[in-house]
Amino acid sequence: MLRKNGGTGLLTVSPRATLLQETLLRTDGTVTDLLELFTGENIRVDKVTPGLYSSECDWPNACGNPGPTIRDVVLRGRNTDLPYIFAHTHLFPERLEAPVQTQLSETNEPIGKVLRQHRLEDFRQIEERGIRSIPTVAGILGGEPTDQMRWRRYSVLSGGLVIMEITEVFSEYLFETTL
Repeated sequence: MLRKNGGTGLLTVSPRATLLQETLLRTDGTVTDLLELFTGENIRVDKVTPGLYSSECDWPNACGNPGPTIRDVVLRGRNTDLPYIFAHTHLFPERLEAPVQTQLSETNEPIGKVLRQHRLEDFRQIEERGIRSIPTVAGILGGEPTDQMRWRRYSVLSGGLVIMEITEVFSEYLFETTL
């Protein structure tokens, strides 16, 4: 939750998460669907140049391959153009069916929708979450380099193998006027 910092007029992140923040940080479901529900608008996915976040992102825990495919996107409101979430994904191509890999690499479709479309049975496991400074991502989401950003990292498993690891960073725009 945003709050004014004394007389400076600066906004800071409350250490206590709102119900919406906790829902998004803890869900093992499709975040895009929840965003559409909570924001009341359709969400579009904009790819950004892969690797902008790499220097701020820990290497994936499940990475046995030195060169996973990286997919960086911003989930934005289709009507408001507000940036709600930055997602940094390490895909493990050798563990994905070719059509799934192609669609994730070449389109702006949300990952959850692609997995559903291909009827890929998957399990999501939240590995960690927290609040920290992530300067490059804060800039992408319209914040300041010193902003403390809420984030989470989770693995997506299919057939007992990790097929991707995703780090999502949440914009405070999303939490300004919600529960």
